[in-house]
Amino acid sequence: IARLSESRAEDNPLLLRAQGSYALTLHGLHRVDEAERLLKHVIEVFGRKPDAPNHDLIAATQFLTQVLSQQGRHEESAEAALANLRAITRNYGDDSVMAAEGYALHGAALTMVAKFAEAEAALLRALAIQARDLAPDHQRTKHTLHRLIKLYEDWQRPDEAEKYRRRLAALARAVNFRLDTA
Repeated sequence: IARLSESRAEDNPLLLRAQGSYALTLHGLHRVDEAERLLKHVIEVFGRKPDAPNHDLIAATQFLTQVLSQQGRHEESAEAALANLRAITRNYGDDSVMAAEGYALHGAALTMVAKFAEAEAALLRALAIQARDLAPDHQRTKHTLHRLIKLYEDWQRPDEAEKYRRRLAALARAVNFRLDTA
């Protein structure tokens, strides 16, 4: 996969998908520069192909967001998260569970660059969709609650952070109660 020419891969969505998957392996091997280059290539090619599988573009932009953030390149990560959100909303609408994932990722990235008001709006939007469409104790919902707590801690708003800590604790108690009574 690593030796596939980029021009040959452009003609074959399966090869592009394989390159995106290989980027995950490279990242796991701490070869982040190579992973980033490959992800950017996959994103660029899928982004200019209107008939390309949208989920591949979404997955690649999501992973690029994480790769950049882990390198401390938070501004670039926020840009990649916004590209991810745009790809999701273009394909699934702005009110879907997929969109909630995009909003949550974008909110987390904005938190890292101290754009707190924008991060709050994105995370609350994600939480509203998740509260409507997922179980209250769904893992994605809990992850968004953790992201809100981090946002409010970084923003020096301890009362809001505590509000979401209490909500998480209530979810944990509810799950334990269901397990005890089953």
